[in-house]
Amino acid sequence: MKTSIDILKTWFQTGDKPTENQFENLIDSFHHKDDGNIITQYQIQDNGNVSFTFSDGNKALIEKFVLPNTMPQNFIDGLVETLNSKVNKETGKQLSDENFSLELKQKLTELQNYIHPEFHQITEVEGLQEAIENKVDRIVGKQLSDENFSTEEKEKLAGLENYVAPDSKPISYIEELEETITKINQDIENKVDLIEGKQLSDENFTTEEKEKLANFNITTFSSISDGENRIIANGQADELVLKGAKIDTEKNVVIIEGHNSVYEEEINLEFFNTTDDKEIVTLPLIENSVANSIIIPTKITISGYTDPFTEYGYFLKLGFTDLTQDKPYLDTFHNIQLANLGEYTVNAPYVENNNIYIRYTNLKEYKPDFTQGINLIGEPNKVIDTLKGSLTLRIEYFTMNIKKDVPVVSETAPPATF
Repeated sequence: MKTSIDILKTWFQTGDKPTENQFENLIDSFHHKDDGNIITQYQIQDNGNVSFTFSDGNKALIEKFVLPNTMPQNFIDGLVETLNSKVNKETGKQLSDENFSLELKQKLTELQNYIHPEFHQITEVEGLQEAIENKVDRIVGKQLSDENFSTEEKEKLAGLENYVAPDSKPISYIEELEETITKINQDIENKVDLIEGKQLSDENFTTEEKEKLANFNITTFSSISDGENRIIANGQADELVLKGAKIDTEKNVVIIEGHNSVYEEEINLEFFNTTDDKEIVTLPLIENSVANSIIIPTKITISGYTDPFTEYGYFLKLGFTDLTQDKPYLDTFHNIQLANLGEYTVNAPYVENNNIYIRYTNLKEYKPDFTQGINLIGEPNKVIDTLKGSLTLRIEYFTMNIKKDVPVVSETAPPATF
């Protein structure tokens, strides 16, 4: 196969022994006379002609082709026929969209310019005379009327005088007035006199019923019932005594004493706004007045409204705490999480009822004497300054006395739940 000269030279250096394949490549890399003549030299002359010299000594000359300066029209195929189909161009003239004959040109030459007159006669304007005859002359201060006003009507109007009403008129002058007054007089006989502070009743109230009501004792009961049992009154009683109940004179309610107590409070959530994302805000709710006793909740409900917010959250929980501690919300008997306000939805607060855990298995881990209370604890995940709205918190609970030497919950016992 053909090989470059640089490689061929490396095969035939002093001491080399070329192989058969290398000799074949050597022969294939050069032109053989049996293959024909080859160009050994070429020259471009000043006039543009090119001369070639071949390996057998022969020469060939190729002359440069130069077009003549002019050529006849028939040298370009179809040019004569194309020119014969054209018209000569003249300055100021151009082709027309319509053929313009000599007859039309002569007619246009004979036409004269039309001169419009300065004035026209009325008869020259079609329908003008008839329109003028249907008009009336305009007079200052007068105008057309919506209705035709005849001379007869004008004379009648001129004869009218201003109307002067008489000083008095008989009852019959006003239509149906006499009949109306008669009916009013008849209706008055069926009326009662108006007395200030009194009014008519929807039901007829007799004198007998009035006397009966005056003698009625408002403390009289025909019977008293608790829903199942009934006491029939044998007569009037001046006083009703309820056993196991007390009267709250400030709220005007009767409180039935029982095992459970109820605490209800409306909480303003703006109290829990914080300026520190780690600040814990506490609001005291209940202080147990019974020493060495704890409050056990039986039911907790929460309702209300707060403006929702999306950044982080705010946890509200109840802390049943030892109030004798410096920071009672850190050392609590048990906690109950009420709501995660970060997940709060409008008008739908929720209570997360977690198990209630006694913090220590033995209350002696606290101070010997303790006072328990309940705090509402707010714990933010971020600074909150837009917390608004209010929640109503209701706690039903009972109080359990604790002996100092008796554990409250054993280490193996399950936590109390509600």
